[in-house]
Parts: sequence; C-alpha cells; structure tokens
Amino acid sequence: MPITRKQFELEMDSKIEGWVKKVYAFLVEHKTEAFTDGELKNQWRVDYDSRSWLVTEDTAFTEALAKLIEFKAAEVRIIRGQYYYSLGHMPLEI
Repeated sequence: MPITRKQFELEMDSKIEGWVKKVYAFLVEHKTEAFTDGELKNQWRVDYDSRSWLVTEDTAFTEALAKLIEFKAAEVRIIRGQYYYSLGHMPLEI
C-alpha cells in the first residue's frame, strides 16, 4: 500500500497518521488533564481490553503516541510507574 510523500518524511503510514490526529484532537479538548495509554485507548474502544485489540492497531496507536512526543505535540511523564500523556507545547502540523 503506497503512502504519501509527507507520510514518508514523517515515517508513518495512514493508520499511524489517523491515530496521531485522533489522539491530538482528544488532548486538545482535554488540555488540563493527562491520561494513561489505556485511558486514551478507551476513548475509542469502550470495551478496551489490550487482548482484544489487533496487534497492528495497538502498534499503530503506540507509534502514534511516540510521534506526538517527537513532534512535541504531546508530553509524557512517568508517575508511580505509569506513563501519562498530556497536550504538548507545539501545535500539530501534518
């Protein structure tokens, strides 16, 4: 499956790009809060269970979180051994 030149430059495919946009939009709406990855996943799967997500979907979601951190559109902190994600300082431009 071909990807766009922009996706190539950003090292992501359509699935990762879709998750980047969804997660970023959610974080913008909740800019005063931070969420674990499980809490974020639960926004799109009410019955979230890590065993029920397809491996490719889970991988794309995880890579999207990493891209948001890389772009500084999200921040991550470890609190009591749990990763929390919040809106970053840079607006997302893809």
